[in-house]
Amino acid sequence: MKKLTRFAAVLTALSGLVLGSVSAAASPVFRQNFRITVTEVGLDVCAGGQPVSVTETLHFVTLVNADNAGGFHVNTVVNIENGTGTNLVTGEHYVATGANATSFEAKPPFPFVSTNEATSVLVSTGGTPNLYSKILIHETVNANGLLTAEIFDFQVFCRG
Repeated sequence: MKKLTRFAAVLTALSGLVLGSVSAAASPVFRQNFRITVTEVGLDVCAGGQPVSVTETLHFVTLVNADNAGGFHVNTVVNIENGTGTNLVTGEHYVATGANATSFEAKPPFPFVSTNEATSVLVSTGGTPNLYSKILIHETVNANGLLTAEIFDFQVFCRG
């Protein structure tokens, strides 16, 4: 859970940097493709809440379009590459995989639509069940600034 929250925070921060650097007068297309490697420790609920250190490379691909009406369309996809983990109590090894897709459309200050969907799997190479997590966050705000749709769905489950 902590891992997905941090992942969403990193994605939001990076999207903010992209949006902050693009204006309606800018080129109509902005593309960014980069990788960052992170290491973090989280608790594996499938292993009795034991700490697992995970190192992974996050591959970001971001596309920003500025339309003729002063609006922006941002799409970001993040994939986990070379994810590995180690249970800090038992020494058991894991393979980490997952993806995140974010879509943001806005005509400042309103309306705007934002959707973030992420899935991740921490696959045990031993006898511990695999840890699955899914998150869906969506908001729609109309031209009057009123929230008209909101979804927050977060699931964590063990399988295998």
